[in-house]
Amino acid sequence: MADTDTLLPEEQHAWSTITGLLTTLPAVLDAALGRAANLTYFEYTALAALAAAEGRTLSMSTLAHRTHGSLSRVSHVIRRLEAQGLVRRETSLTDRRVTEAALTPTGLDRVRVAAPVHDRHVRQLLEGLDVSDLTVLDRLGGHVLQRLAPARPEGRDARRAEEATPLAS
Repeated sequence: MADTDTLLPEEQHAWSTITGLLTTLPAVLDAALGRAANLTYFEYTALAALAAAEGRTLSMSTLAHRTHGSLSRVSHVIRRLEAQGLVRRETSLTDRRVTEAALTPTGLDRVRVAAPVHDRHVRQLLEGLDVSDLTVLDRLGGHVLQRLAPARPEGRDARRAEEATPLAS
């Protein structure tokens, strides 16, 4: 856009919209998922990623990638979920240096309670947008995410993360 340090009015308006979404959306989803399943949105996202994964297990680095969280944040969340019996940590059978998170049956039950609430809220928020709008929203969000993305996990986890299908709710 412009070669000046001052944002153009269009840039400022778009940025204000993005920061409004970033501030408001997590609180709304946290409240809804908290009431329905005693989960934060980030906890739900982690559990849903595990539910969608082959064997309902992911390495911690792949889970961090899929949730757009740092390894440290994911580790803290998994520790809390483990204390509730929703996940368990395991050492990878193929690489003893890798810690994996595995969804427990209790965790899967919790995801099944939370998923309809999540999906209902997402549909309400996206109501009125057609397929073309959703495609543009996806493209624009992906552009910003790419610019923010931390370094991708290395090796096998990066390939698995790239081949992953969208979260099944």
